[in-house]
Parts: sequence; structure tokens; C-alpha cells
Amino acid sequence: MYLEQADKSYKITAVRLLPKLNAGASYNYSNYTAVSSTSISQVGVKSESANLSANWTIFDGFATRGSKMAALENKRYYERIRQTYIDTTVDSVTNMRHTLGFAQRAMGLAEVHDALIEAQVKRIKEDKDLGYASEATIDAAVLNADATQFNMAYARAAYLGDWTDFISLAGIDPALANVPTRYVH
Repeated sequence: MYLEQADKSYKITAVRLLPKLNAGASYNYSNYTAVSSTSISQVGVKSESANLSANWTIFDGFATRGSKMAALENKRYYERIRQTYIDTTVDSVTNMRHTLGFAQRAMGLAEVHDALIEAQVKRIKEDKDLGYASEATIDAAVLNADATQFNMAYARAAYLGDWTDFISLAGIDPALANVPTRYVH
């Protein structure tokens, strides 16, 4: 919006020394009522007017040139700000995409680790049934499996958090399709 305002300000300043024509029209109707003890009088007055004027500033001491330069500098300033914002956003989206990939890999590794630990617990329970493992070994394996479950849930939560940040920053949130356009600016 600032860029649009600066562009319009430059366009206005650029025509500052051109001739200006002004036109105007007005219409007025007034109703007057006078009351006395013996009569009532009512009068309506209608007035119309139109005017046309022109003015032309021929020389303003180079103020227009200075105003145009200032307006153009202001416009370029906001163009640089917009470009910097776009570049920063593109870099952020790229970084978020890489972070999302790492989080996805971490979640996959946590799931594989969980499957291996579950298989280990199952094998240790079979060894206990055969008499090769103690109850303490099973308890340690189950505790390790619980920790792995926690790590897997943490990795999944980190992935989903990164995914949410990514789709929000990239503007590809599917929920935005359900939001009425009057709320989206």
C-alpha cells in the first residue's frame, strides 16, 4: 500500500505545473414560512449555480522538480523494501523446506528405531519364556521402548510444527480456501 501511495504521489507531483480546470455546480432549495395572527405565508426559494475556473502555475521556483525527485526517491525506497521482503520470504521458504525435509527424515528414523525396539522387546520376551532373560532385562527393554515411543511422538510433533510453519509462510494452506474472500487481504 505504501508503494501504491508513493506511485500515486509521484503521478500527482508530475502534473503539478499543468493547467488545472475546476468545474462546480450547486442546487439549493429553501422553504421559508412566516406565521402571524391573521395569516400564514410560505415561500420557496430555489437557487442554482455553476462555475468553471482555470489556473496555470507557470513557474514555481523549481519546487515541482524537487517534489518529483522526492516522490520518485520515496517510490524507489518502497520498491526496495518490497523486493527485500520478497527475497527474505523466498529464502525463508527455502530454509523451511530444508528444515521440513530434515524433520521428515528424523520422524522416519524414529519410526524405524521404534520398530526395531519393539522387535527387540518381543525377542527378549521370547528369551524369557525360554529362560534366557530375566524380568529386569524385560523391564529395561520396555522402558527403552517407552522412551523410543516418546522420541517418535516428539519427532512427529516437530515435523507437524515445521510443516505448519512452511505452509503458512508459503501461503499454501488448504484451509484458506474455506475462508471468505472478504476476510483475506
